[in-house]
Amino acid sequence: VGMVAVGIYFISRLALTPFVLHYVSLAEFGLWSICFVILSYAGLGALGVNNAYIKFTAEYQSRQDHRAIASLLSTGILCMTLFCFFFYSVLYLLLPYLLKLFRVSSGIMPVASFMIMGTALAFCFDFTLGGFRSTLEGLQEIAVSKSVNVAASLFEVAMILVFLPMGFGIKGLLYAYFIKTVAEMLVCTLLVFRKLPDLRLRLSLVSREAFRNLFVFGGKVQVIGAMSILLASMDRFVITSMIGLKATGLFEVGRKFPFTGRNISRAAFGPLLPAASYVGGRWERGETVPPADRAGKYLELVLAAGFVSLLPCAGWIWNLWAGRAGVSALSSTLAGLAVILSVLTFLAVIRRLYGRLVSEDRLVRGELRDLYIKGMRHINLLNVTVFSFLMAAAGPLIISWVGHEYLAAVSVMVLISLSNMIHQGTGPASLIVRGIERVGRELEYLIVQLVLAMVWIPAGTMRFGITGTAMGILASAAIGSFYFFWRTNHAFRIPLGEFLGTVVRPALAPALSAAAVYVLTLALPVENRFAAAGQVVALGLFHLLLTFVLLFKLFLTSEEKKTVSSMLERLKFMKRMA
Repeated sequence: VGMVAVGIYFISRLALTPFVLHYVSLAEFGLWSICFVILSYAGLGALGVNNAYIKFTAEYQSRQDHRAIASLLSTGILCMTLFCFFFYSVLYLLLPYLLKLFRVSSGIMPVASFMIMGTALAFCFDFTLGGFRSTLEGLQEIAVSKSVNVAASLFEVAMILVFLPMGFGIKGLLYAYFIKTVAEMLVCTLLVFRKLPDLRLRLSLVSREAFRNLFVFGGKVQVIGAMSILLASMDRFVITSMIGLKATGLFEVGRKFPFTGRNISRAAFGPLLPAASYVGGRWERGETVPPADRAGKYLELVLAAGFVSLLPCAGWIWNLWAGRAGVSALSSTLAGLAVILSVLTFLAVIRRLYGRLVSEDRLVRGELRDLYIKGMRHINLLNVTVFSFLMAAAGPLIISWVGHEYLAAVSVMVLISLSNMIHQGTGPASLIVRGIERVGRELEYLIVQLVLAMVWIPAGTMRFGITGTAMGILASAAIGSFYFFWRTNHAFRIPLGEFLGTVVRPALAPALSAAAVYVLTLALPVENRFAAAGQVVALGLFHLLLTFVLLFKLFLTSEEKKTVSSMLERLKFMKRMA
């Protein structure tokens, strides 16, 4: 259901973007993107809370304790309302500085102020009543919740198709988004009260226990979410401040397909969290790392990642130093000694860190190990199938979607697709370690990725523009992900050979298929947008068919072949019945 919902949203947004760009400028389109970058940080206030709503609503519903659900909602709504008043006031005071930070020209400054404050108001409405949507999911009405979201999104698209031709401009996007948000929240609220007719919200139900459940439980998830949001939005912050809104709009065009493909993948591996929680994991020694040792480990990771982040810049930094006027031979010698000392320190830190990591407790072989390796195998197949096609058909996709004038975004699409293909593979590992209460391991790789990104994304943008931004994202995500794979495989006792054979080898099927697609795009170039669209559809079907044939003939296990065959038989039966 989640994948279908994301797919519908994906198609509607792809179809809508060329229409929007016909009525608004590229700079305004970049401004619309920046509005949501700003608000994504405000979303940190609700990130852990929404997870807590789902978890504790499910627990209380299993006991039919509707008063506890009412207490949870009453406490959450009150706290989030107070948070929204504080957030909106601070945003209003900081608005002039934000406009200056994003280099908004004086000509569109009034519109920019209206858009930022307007989207913030819609977000506040979502923060306050979003608990009803999460409560609906906690009541196991996930399909209903997703259906409401899809209907609201399609309603938003319909309003945009009306507002923009009427001359509302970029403000039409805001009006449609605001109406959609209000409608979705109201419908979810009504559905919760229909599901729980005896539900009552009162100030007297606000309790310390509900507050603790909402905000203490979600604390760890919130820290990880904060780092993820910072990583996800850093690129547009850097581009806007260093190059401008027009470049941000072009980057947004390039990242649109891989960004939505990432959401489809996320919807697929979501069930691994409750599965891991149910199966559980037994550790050899059953020990946990003391807080002091854990803090030391995080510090060593920061130092190691910081040193690695400077390696690609070493030559540039040295040339700047050597090119300075008045640099003496003694200064150069001291600088060289400082470099040698830094390298020796780095090697010592790496040796100590490696010894610390490999000595930590490991899991006993069991069901959880099988869940992990199978989850990685299937999600990796999905990731490579989706993102390899986006890389191979990037040119025709851009031409058919928004036209030849945006072909500069092709390199961004290719690099971000490759980044997502690698990074999304960490999803099963992340959810499984959450399920067995080892969230710190997920935090480790995010620390590595964040430190690298903070150096490489600005450096890449300064050197190569938006293509350099995408290169910085790819490099930092790849190194962080590979670290997490090694860390998790070590804990689950999975040798490199088994991991490559079970998880990576089957991905050769979609990779080879994508290579064939790329050759066809070179052999059959297209100029017309409609011809490019037809080519994309034909190549997409060819990619899926060839991937399936290669998988079935060369890579699937006998158990997987039986599963596929039974699915095909059911489809044939349904077709005959129809």
